[in-house]
Amino acid sequence: HICLQITGWLHPLTYYWVAYTGHHYNLLRQATIDAKTLPSSLDEFIFNFILVGVVSGSMIMALILLLWGFRFGGSTRRNDLEVKKQ
Repeated sequence: HICLQITGWLHPLTYYWVAYTGHHYNLLRQATIDAKTLPSSLDEFIFNFILVGVVSGSMIMALILLLWGFRFGGSTRRNDLEVKKQ
């Protein structure tokens, strides 16, 4: 149940992220081709490294925050039920 929610939440997010970054990457590529100066392998490596780092970092953070939220949400709900019983 929780896994479904997480995947449902992350899938469109990753899709938009990939589409957005891919669009910008293509624009950059087109600009470099127009300028007749292809980017060096180092530039490309750095760009890809930053891109992957940001994506994976945000993914991990989102996952941790979601799990943290579920844990706290579950415990508070349980406490509310106990209070109502009394």
